[in-house]
Amino acid sequence: LGAKHPSALGRSGAEVWDEIWPALEAQFAGVRRGGPPVYEDEALLRMERLDGGRGEDAWFTYGLSALTDDAGQCLAVYNVAVETTERVRARETAEHERSRLLEAQQELETTNELLQDQAAEMEAQAEELQTTTEELAERTAVAEAAVDRTERLQALTAALAAADSAGDVAAVVVAQAWTAVGASAAGVFLRVRGTDEAQTVRFTGADEEMLERYRRIPLDTRGPAA
Repeated sequence: LGAKHPSALGRSGAEVWDEIWPALEAQFAGVRRGGPPVYEDEALLRMERLDGGRGEDAWFTYGLSALTDDAGQCLAVYNVAVETTERVRARETAEHERSRLLEAQQELETTNELLQDQAAEMEAQAEELQTTTEELAERTAVAEAAVDRTERLQALTAALAAADSAGDVAAVVVAQAWTAVGASAAGVFLRVRGTDEAQTVRFTGADEEMLERYRRIPLDTRGPAA
């Protein structure tokens, strides 16, 4: 949310993200109408979330799936999203650094052939290259960690796409989503028709006391997570 927090709380996505909603509205509408799930890998969005309403490029991998009742009616659109901006920028930096290293290596080889008497200067350049290589290795490790998380979210999106009912979606969320985002517990609740209460469909990672506490709750109950 960036600078949009906390004013974004309680407002619709169309209001909060009006600058990108024209690109997203059709995707949400299609899923609500019964269309296929949506999956976007490293989608570029221009988001106005900096101080003063300034914009910045951000990349997201996300999926949209319908949460339906037993009759197949769409109750809500389930959006699983992870920001991959750091991964994309790290990859671009790594590619830039790799190209720079190749150019530097070629330059060093030419310099070594022509200026063998400048061995001391060449040694200093080699030390600089070693430092750059270590930094590149660290950035690569960060990018690989981001890839791993993205792959887990991709697997979750695929499983949600195959879900045929609210119960199936709940099973997928409880089985995969909580580990994909690093949560210690997860639960899926459905509103009891005609009431202001929700009942547990699936719950995992909780002891008996917590499970009993959240088995059936008012919709305005404050929980450990939202």
